[in-house]
Amino acid sequence: MTTLHGAQFSNQRYMALEAFDRIRRQAGWLALFRKLTGRPASRLQAFFAASRQPERRYLGLKDIPVMQITGSLNRFEDFDATFRPLKSHLRGRWADIYLQLREDRWPPVIVFKVGEAYFVEDGHHRVSVARSTGMAYIQAEVWEIPAHPAPAPRPAKVSGLQAEPCCAGLACQTA
Repeated sequence: MTTLHGAQFSNQRYMALEAFDRIRRQAGWLALFRKLTGRPASRLQAFFAASRQPERRYLGLKDIPVMQITGSLNRFEDFDATFRPLKSHLRGRWADIYLQLREDRWPPVIVFKVGEAYFVEDGHHRVSVARSTGMAYIQAEVWEIPAHPAPAPRPAKVSGLQAEPCCAGLACQTA
């Protein structure tokens, strides 16, 4: 048992917490370097409304390359572009996931595939631990969304004139 800040941990738990602290420090140093050099922050790609896409289709349970997981549906501010944790409140959960890896008790992550990239809906900590430990593949429930959705139907002609689409099919406000 190890004592840290008055709390006792098993050596494995202590190692998991140390691993989290190490990769979080790396993310912090990288963020500072990017800020000092005037480059944008290294954040996960965000993908919104994937679960509401009517064109999505279920591809099943697959082993996918961890390095192709590049974004998130809902946690893109908690991890950097390489899934290093950015927030201290992730520490306990991250350490729990790290320990579960040793016991081979991980459920599959849930991802949406868009082109060749994957976006995490559930399993951000598992992807973070997988990357930090050098795993090449992770088991995932995969949903696919076409990278280029089917074109919208053309507007009807009115009195011989073709109506112009407004805002590429999005809801518009006019003054």
